[in-house]
Amino acid sequence: MSAGEEDAGLYDAGEDGYQPQGAARGVTPPVALVYLASRDYQLSAAGLFTSQHPIDQRVQLALLIKKGSSPAAPEQGFDWTTPFAVGEMLQSDVEDRIRNALFRARITSREVTEVRIVAESPVRGRVSWVYTYRRNDGAEVSVQGG
Repeated sequence: MSAGEEDAGLYDAGEDGYQPQGAARGVTPPVALVYLASRDYQLSAAGLFTSQHPIDQRVQLALLIKKGSSPAAPEQGFDWTTPFAVGEMLQSDVEDRIRNALFRARITSREVTEVRIVAESPVRGRVSWVYTYRRNDGAEVSVQGG
């Protein structure tokens, strides 16, 4: 008997006979990955990628990636290359950069509502900020950069 002759004519072209399935996996793939400021994706204790709300992912990618470093979209990201304003102008400078990054990422006020932006420069030449927003489902989320 040649190879395949035993099942010949039993199935339509391209179909195989019954194959027992392996054990079912109880892990659903993540909808949106958690992007970290360390330029990596967050893993759970089990070593699997951590999932989050898709709007949170879009906000994180817009704010935590340095502008111009994303090869697919050179205008995406937060502007870290332009020197920041100092003193009283720092807060408004950071607010403008965050809003600009969200605008370039096409994140609208229908998806997120700004709650507050806190910017500080604890050490001369270093800037850190926290952007807090509310999603359209009511959840309040913060993103920290710097």
